[in-house]
Amino acid sequence: MKKDARELLKVKELSTVVIKGKAKRDADGNLTVLANGVYVKK
Repeated sequence: MKKDARELLKVKELSTVVIKGKAKRDADGNLTVLANGVYVKK
């Protein structure tokens, strides 16, 4: 993605965001989420 998630999803810092999908952690501890749903609590 070329945009920051805050800009892409129109969220502010400390917003509650619920992601539905599959998560995977690599050997370095990085978390990748293949999302098929995103909900931003207002």
